[in-house]
Amino acid sequence: VGEAMEITGRNQQFLPLSADYQKTLFDVLNNGDGGLWEHSFGGPRDLVMGIQAILTDGRTIKTGGKVVKNVTGYDTTKIFVGGRMYFGVPVAAHFRLHARPEWTHTLEFGAQSVLELLDQASVFMQSDIPITTLAICGSKDNGAKMYVQLTGHKVVVDELVKPLKAL
Repeated sequence: VGEAMEITGRNQQFLPLSADYQKTLFDVLNNGDGGLWEHSFGGPRDLVMGIQAILTDGRTIKTGGKVVKNVTGYDTTKIFVGGRMYFGVPVAAHFRLHARPEWTHTLEFGAQSVLELLDQASVFMQSDIPITTLAICGSKDNGAKMYVQLTGHKVVVDELVKPLKAL
């Protein structure tokens, strides 16, 4: 994953997988977990456009395509992403890339309990502010924290921070 991030970053592209950089793309395909950016960019099932896989009987198949507008037939690609090798082993994949966000701004909010932050998160999610990532972490003893991330053009993100703080 780290190597894919480096390669795409050179061309101002972005593969929105928030996985451990030490993991392989095979691990991501096998588990199907998109991480924190799944809400904004879609998970691996949405990002994989095509797969070459070896089926359990030894045959090799290709599913999907190399382009976004490939809509012929059944979408068999999705059964391999997160399939944990039940249907076959993916050996090659075509991923959808996004433009690398120009600017990222992360806000931190604290509270005594996770429930307080869940109420505030509900308010944020009902607003028209395009939040990229929202994560809440906490414990019973030490209170809780919520991290809200906005990405995009710097001028736009800076303007979105103001109403978000006002909520």
